[in-house]
Amino acid sequence: MQIRQGIVYNSFKYTMFALLAIDIALFYELNSAAEGFTFKNGVTIGDFIVAYADAIDAFAWVGLLVMFEIETSYEPPERYRKWATPLIGAVTLLFWAAIVYSFYGYAGGLEFVNGFAASAAADPCALAGTDASFANSLNDYAPLDAANCASLGAGAYYNADVNMFASADALSMIKRLTWTDVVNAGVWIVLGALIEFEIFLRVTRRATPKILKTLHLAQLPFWTVLVVDVFYWWALGEPLDAWDAFLWIACFFFIELNMMAKHEENARRHAKEISA
Repeated sequence: MQIRQGIVYNSFKYTMFALLAIDIALFYELNSAAEGFTFKNGVTIGDFIVAYADAIDAFAWVGLLVMFEIETSYEPPERYRKWATPLIGAVTLLFWAAIVYSFYGYAGGLEFVNGFAASAAADPCALAGTDASFANSLNDYAPLDAANCASLGAGAYYNADVNMFASADALSMIKRLTWTDVVNAGVWIVLGALIEFEIFLRVTRRATPKILKTLHLAQLPFWTVLVVDVFYWWALGEPLDAWDAFLWIACFFFIELNMMAKHEENARRHAKEISA
């Protein structure tokens, strides 16, 4: 049964696209708010990917999702195939470049984390009301004031590059969230490459049951990591990241089902052509 047809599947598909578009806007808003604290002198072209890694990554994956949908659900007419197929490949490659580049942005966030060291200031609260800032969590920053500096205690950490203070607990949370971003982005790149390879095998009719079984087994540990990330983000009090991760898993689950259905349809059609 081919689930890519019918009002239920189409409603689900367009709802998912709408929810992911909302996520892009939310991540952009989050990155914009954080950028004023982490790049006080303005964002250069080289820093843009670090400052807006979440928004760029989400946008690029939505674009790639559209291309996956086209590759698995649309077959251009014969007269358009000569230019349509290369065009789909070129656009897909462009989105892949943005995804890999955004991974560099996530990895660049580790430099921000590693910039914190035990504060040498005798009284950080003396800097309240100045240009100094305070980290509540990753991408959650505020000007240093009398209220938040009181939570620093004796174990305050300071990042001189951005003039920012953080408590030991906040810095621990920032480290965990940053590493989760890096791992999650890296896993998606590997998994996306495996799915792309599977699409190639199916389109070129080289996908045998044995090869597909091997590919699906190879994907299993990566899917497991992604599911764990959903619950981990939720446990850390990051519902937006958890929700976004869940949406992507759901989307690609249905894409996988779509590929299986299309492969079966193509196999039946090919068998009829041979027997005719």
